Amino acid sequence: GPNCATILNSYSRLSECDPKLFHSMARVLIETRPDSLEVHHVSLAMNAFAKCAVRKPQFMSILGGYLDGRVDELSPQNVSNIAHAFAKADCYNTALFQTLHGRLVSE
Repeated sequence: GPNCATILNSYSRLSECDPKLFHSMARVLIETRPDSLEVHHVSLAMNAFAKCAVRKPQFMSILGGYLDGRVDELSPQNVSNIAHAFAKADCYNTALFQTLHGRLVSE
């Protein structure tokens, strides 16, 4: 779980964007219990997919669901990574974005 996010982030920083690796890691992250991932790991994984232009809208939707009830744990950088990732994947999560907006406005 968490190690996958770190691995994906490392590969994306090196611009090593092997789609097979990213698809395999996506499967592992989807099979991971959401509560075993910190919100930081979720944002790292999302951002790695965005940096490497690996579009998996269903994966993004699932990871977005992992943030339900946990938006208050996100740092401003996490919020930025998540918004960037959704934009690059050309997908939208209305409930998540409304919650993120509320979080940002409250600061």
